[in-house]
Amino acid sequence: MESLLRTFVCKEKPPMLSKYRLFDPYFVQKGGSIVKLNPDCIRAILLTVEDESGYDRESDFYIPLSKPRLTDFSYEEVFYHIDQCRMSGLVTRVRKTMNPSYHVEDLTPTGHAFLADIRSDTNWNKTKEIAKNVGSFSLDALTKIAVGVVTAAINKNF
Repeated sequence: MESLLRTFVCKEKPPMLSKYRLFDPYFVQKGGSIVKLNPDCIRAILLTVEDESGYDRESDFYIPLSKPRLTDFSYEEVFYHIDQCRMSGLVTRVRKTMNPSYHVEDLTPTGHAFLADIRSDTNWNKTKEIAKNVGSFSLDALTKIAVGVVTAAINKNF
């Protein structure tokens, strides 16, 4: 009875919220790893939301993920990082559905500013290199490093 209940609970809730991940076929198919913060996934999500959202239009993330920038990430990793973007104030109005899917309305001003600083591959790679040297890939550290990288580039031109 308990295993039936666990299977039922997993099918009724979004898999990333389920504590019974082993019963989720998508999770097992992707290797079942526990998710860690991945800055490249955050950047890909922000770029995707910027491209797809607008006035009266939101960015939708469904399984299977068919977004070109997100093909290197599992659906669980993308959904986890959408939540991280929401909790960090980078995106607005994130809706979760039971499919499971996520709908993101837009970037916040903070999300736009962070994305503007990391949009270019050159700035992004410098930001990640400095974060690696510092030993911190938190969103707070990445934001501050990205601002520093852009500030240094501006000062170099004067």
